[in-house]
Amino acid sequence: MRTLPLLLGLTVSLLGCIRDSGNNGSTPNPSNANARVGNNDPRSIDDQPDWEAQARELKQRVDPRMPDPLPTDKQAACEAMLDEALAFYMAVETDPDQRTKRMAEMQETREADLEGCLRETSVAAAICVKLLLGERDSEFPWLLDQCSRAYPNQAGGGPTAPKAEALELAFVGDIIFGRYREDNVFDPIVEGSEEALAALPGPFAEFGPALSADVLVGNLETPVIESLPLKSPIGAQYRFGGDREMVRMLGAAGFDVLSLANNHYFDLREDGQLQSPKILSEEGILPIGASRTEGALYRVETFEEQGWRIGFLAVTNRINAPVREGTPQVPYIELNDMVDTLGPILAAARADHDLLLVVVHWGDEYAEQPNVYQQKTARALIDGGADMLIGHHPHVLQ
Repeated sequence: MRTLPLLLGLTVSLLGCIRDSGNNGSTPNPSNANARVGNNDPRSIDDQPDWEAQARELKQRVDPRMPDPLPTDKQAACEAMLDEALAFYMAVETDPDQRTKRMAEMQETREADLEGCLRETSVAAAICVKLLLGERDSEFPWLLDQCSRAYPNQAGGGPTAPKAEALELAFVGDIIFGRYREDNVFDPIVEGSEEALAALPGPFAEFGPALSADVLVGNLETPVIESLPLKSPIGAQYRFGGDREMVRMLGAAGFDVLSLANNHYFDLREDGQLQSPKILSEEGILPIGASRTEGALYRVETFEEQGWRIGFLAVTNRINAPVREGTPQVPYIELNDMVDTLGPILAAARADHDLLLVVVHWGDEYAEQPNVYQQKTARALIDGGADMLIGHHPHVLQ
C-alpha cells in the first residue's frame, strides 16, 4: 500500500440505448456444415443426439479448469483459440500436402474467423475450445459448437443481459506508485510494515466520489511485476514501477480498465511488458494497449457492463525505448498515421459495440490545450467511428 497516484479525471454520463447490434447469441447453427464436424449418422433429424446435454456434460468437465477470475480480453482469447486450432491441425494432419493446404486455408480466413469470434463467441467458450484443442479432444468446428453451447455469449442486450438506460464512465490520467531515485533505489510513496500499511486509509479514499462510476478507466503509467527489483533495470531519468499489491489497491478503488500504452512501458524491461497485463487480468482489471509478441498490435478490446459493449482502442504516441524486432511490441503509432491506421479498425468494430473509445497517450507535458494536429486527428477519428477520444500524458487538464 504505497502510492499516491497522479489523478486527472473527468466523468461523462451516457444516456439511452445507442444501437442494437442484433446479436442473438453465440451458438453456431448445428445444421450449418461450417458450425461443427459433419454428422454422418443416418438417423433422422428427430433422432439426433441431445447436443445440449452433451454441452452440459462438457461444461461440467471444463468448469474446474477455467481461470478464476475469467479474463475479460475477448480479442486475446479469440486469437489464442485460433492459434491453438492452427497448432492442432499442424499436429494431427499427417499428409504433408493436406497439411499445407489446411494451413493456407486457415491463414486466408483468419481475419474473418477472428471477427466472427469477437461477434459471436464468449471469452469462456474461446478458452474452452483452446483448452480442449490442446488436449486433442476433438476437431475445431465440433468443439466450437459444443463450447459455445456450454458457455453462450450473453452480449447484445438479450434477456439475460438487459441494457441499462444510462451508464456513467469516469476517466483518470497518469497513475504511478513510486520511482527509482538518483541512487537507483526504488522510492515508494507510502512505506512501512505490512501491519502499518494495512492500518492506513486507502490511497484513493480522498477521491472516492470522483471515482464512483459504472466503468472506471485509467492510464497505468508504470509496469507492474510480481517482485520489484532493488535497482532499476534501465538508465532513464524517470523510472517507475509497481507490484501486485499495488494493482489490488487499484481494484479496490474500483478501476475496471487500465491502459498500458504509454512512454513508461519499458521501465521494467520485458518482464514488465509481459507481466503487467497478466497481473491486471488476474486481479479482475481489463488491460488495454498491452505489449505483444504476436497478434494484432492495434486492436479493439471489449469491456461489457450492464448490457453495454464498450470497445477500447489504446495506443501511444510517446515511448521511452526504441521498437526492436523480436521483442514485445507496444502499440506505438505516429500522429500522422493514426487516422489511416486506426480508422479501418474502428469501422470494423463499430457494429459490434455500443461505444467505441480511442485511448491515446500523446501531447505535450503541461500544455494547457491539445495542439492543432491533435485536434484534427481526434476529430477525424470521431468522424471515422469513435464516440470519444480520451488523451493523457500532459499531466494537466486541457
